[in-house]
Amino acid sequence: MGVMEGVGWKRMRSHSAFLAVILLASVSLRFAFQTCHLNTMGFQAPRDMGAMRGLASSFLGRSRSRDTTIPIFFYITEMKASALVFLNITATFNPDTPLYMLTSNATPPKGEILSSLKQLGVKVRYVEHYIHPGSDIEVFRKHYIHRAVNPLWYERMCFERFFILKEVALLEGIDRMAYSDADIALFMDVHDTPFAKFRSGFVSITQWSTYFGLWRFETLQEFCQYMLWFYQRPESEVDDTIHQYGDYILYPRDADPKNQSNYVWQFSDMFMLSAFLQSQNVSKTTLLDNEDAMKSLVALENPNRLRPPGDESFICESGAHFDSYLDWRMTPRGVLGPYHNGTLLAGIHFQGPCKDKVVPHVFQKLFPGSAPERWQWRR
Repeated sequence: MGVMEGVGWKRMRSHSAFLAVILLASVSLRFAFQTCHLNTMGFQAPRDMGAMRGLASSFLGRSRSRDTTIPIFFYITEMKASALVFLNITATFNPDTPLYMLTSNATPPKGEILSSLKQLGVKVRYVEHYIHPGSDIEVFRKHYIHRAVNPLWYERMCFERFFILKEVALLEGIDRMAYSDADIALFMDVHDTPFAKFRSGFVSITQWSTYFGLWRFETLQEFCQYMLWFYQRPESEVDDTIHQYGDYILYPRDADPKNQSNYVWQFSDMFMLSAFLQSQNVSKTTLLDNEDAMKSLVALENPNRLRPPGDESFICESGAHFDSYLDWRMTPRGVLGPYHNGTLLAGIHFQGPCKDKVVPHVFQKLFPGSAPERWQWRR
């Protein structure tokens, strides 16, 4: 995760019935023979969503063995409207893929939302269940040194999610997995993406790509061990490495760039990953920042990369402007998907303001007429 936008970032607390609407709204799109009736007062859900998803698996997808299946993990701090949209879209294009949601039991999904998650087949795992005295996270918290402009709790959480991912994979016997940030929507089966062609320990776009990647358990475990070692060294050594791999940034961004006191060191999980891959000479790492792979991955890194050379506009300034870079049409799976220059995009990273300005538009495009009229879209 990058620099958090604004110290005043607030949590969203939406009405549970409204949030459940998003999870159930995709039923008619994913399964042409099932209609979900929605209105602003409530909804009528299918009786057996799990069975429906199984039918979709045979209709849209294909059966895979445990050894070849790549589960997808999302770390969602709480059930925000946009995160549920992304989860729904990903489930639509991955009907036979296990989906995991890592979240906190401080703000657990309840009632209709939890029921809907179960019907979608989403496996909810609470991070607190993997934190105990002597656990890797407890050790990490004890030694962590904060060098970032983001609040301590936020930046530390960005590191800790990989410890949680490792613990879940260990206990559930998962050797290969995909990790995705909560602001990413996948428009392609993860097994059909360029990532899945490689059996490497870590596969992603760049050496800083903590927002999405395919991990082997052994490599993920090595990364967690590296983070533990990193902060247990003397503070002067930690700072030396941060200065080697981190970023020296102007903060605040509108401060006087000529004043050196306005610069601070920023060291996030992205820079930690880069240090790990470079300094440890991690073997069996595949990075896909090449012209051929980026045809489908370009928006997974940053949607602004969809712009042609010389175009400096903000791609998410409006839904109409966003659509001007895409061709929305039916995919081979029979569902609507975004194409760019004739290639189906594997996913889109709806960063920052994109969640406010574009996600409601995309939601209505994919699930027309499903959202309540007075839906509140907030990050």
